Amino acid sequence: MRKSAFLLFCMLVCVSLGAQTTHRDSVLAQARILKQQYRFDAAAESLASLMEPGRMDTEVMGELADCHFQAGYSEDAASLYGILMQLDPDNLGYRMRYLTLSYRAKAYPETVNAGKELLQKDSLLPAVSLVGDAFAQMNMLDSALSYYSSALRRNPARESYAVKTVDVLLRQKNYPQAKEVAESFLENDPTSIPVRQLQGMAYFLTDDYRKSADIFDALTKDGDDSYATHYYLGISYREINIYLLARQELLAAWQKDSSSVALALDIAGEYLRVTSREAIDWYEKALEMLTLPVNQLYNSYKGEGDSYFGREQWKNAITAYRKAQTFKPDYINTYPRIAYALERTGDKKNALDWYQRYLKAAKSDDTFWYNYATQAVKDLKAELFMEE
Repeated sequence: MRKSAFLLFCMLVCVSLGAQTTHRDSVLAQARILKQQYRFDAAAESLASLMEPGRMDTEVMGELADCHFQAGYSEDAASLYGILMQLDPDNLGYRMRYLTLSYRAKAYPETVNAGKELLQKDSLLPAVSLVGDAFAQMNMLDSALSYYSSALRRNPARESYAVKTVDVLLRQKNYPQAKEVAESFLENDPTSIPVRQLQGMAYFLTDDYRKSADIFDALTKDGDDSYATHYYLGISYREINIYLLARQELLAAWQKDSSSVALALDIAGEYLRVTSREAIDWYEKALEMLTLPVNQLYNSYKGEGDSYFGREQWKNAITAYRKAQTFKPDYINTYPRIAYALERTGDKKNALDWYQRYLKAAKSDDTFWYNYATQAVKDLKAELFMEE
C-alpha cells in the first residue's frame, strides 16, 4: 500500500513538472513572437512571470535582458547582463551587450574594464573598436589610437575603423600619418566620402589649401553636399585667392546651415571684395544673429583664435582674434598674439605696429608677453632698418 502511494506521488510530481515545463516553453515561444513584432514591453511582461525568487533560469533571463536592451531600458538590461555574466562567464554575447550598455551610459572607465575582460576571452573586433571609443571619449588619444589601429590592421577594408583612426591622428596633430592612413585606405576604396573628407582636413590643417581645394572640389562633384565640405572648400579657395568660387561655396554652406554668425561674417568679407551693398546686408544679417552676450562672443572667438594659434595656423588665428576684438576693442590680451602671428607670416611692419600698440596699452611691465614684446620691437626695428 505504501509502495503504491509513493508511486502515485512520483507520478503527480512528474505531471506537475511537465506542466511547468510546458508552460515555460509556451511563454518563451510567445515572448519570442512578440519580440519579432517589436512588442518588447509585452514580451518582457510575459517573461517576468516566469522569474521566481532564488531560481536562475538563464534562458529566460537572457530573453528578458534582450527585451530591455531592444526597448532601450539600459539600466534594467545592464543589471541582468551583469548577473548573466557571473552565471555564464564564457558567454561572449552577454559580455558584448554589457560592454555596449556601459558605453551608452557614458560609463567609459567601466567600458574599458569590461572590454579588456572580454578581449582576454576573444579578440572580437567590435569590442576592440568600442574600447577605442571609450578611450577617445576620455580624451586618452594614445590608447584610443592603439585600439583603432589594431582594428584597422585586422580589417583594413572597414571604413569606420579608418575614419576613427584618422580622426584621432588629426586630433593629435599628427597630420603626416593622418594623410598616410587616409590615402592607404583610399587606394582600395577611393569612393569613401568620410575618409576623403578627413583627408581634405589633413591638408587644410597643414595650410596646403590647393590640395585641400582639389579634394573638397572632387567631393562636391561626387555628390557630397555637406556643410563641412562646402565650408572648407570655400575657405581653401579664399586662401588661394579664387574669390568668386570661395563666395559660391560659402553660400552653399549657408544653405546647409544658416545658424553660424562666423559664416555670415566670412560671406560678408567675400562680398566686400566686390561690392559694399551685399557686404552690408550680410554684416547686418550677422548682427541680427548676435543673441549671445558680448562676453560669450568674445570668449568664443578668442578661444577659436587660441586653438589656431596652438596649431600654428597663423592666418586663421589672426582672423579669429580680430573677430574677437570687434566685441571688446579695449581688451588687449589678443594684441601680442596677433603681433606674433603676423611676425610668423612674415608681415614684420604690421607685427611691429601691434607689439607697439600692446606695449602702449599694457598696465603691467612684468609679464611674459610684455617682456617678449619689448624685445620683439627692438629686433623688428633693427630688421626693418637693415631691409630699407
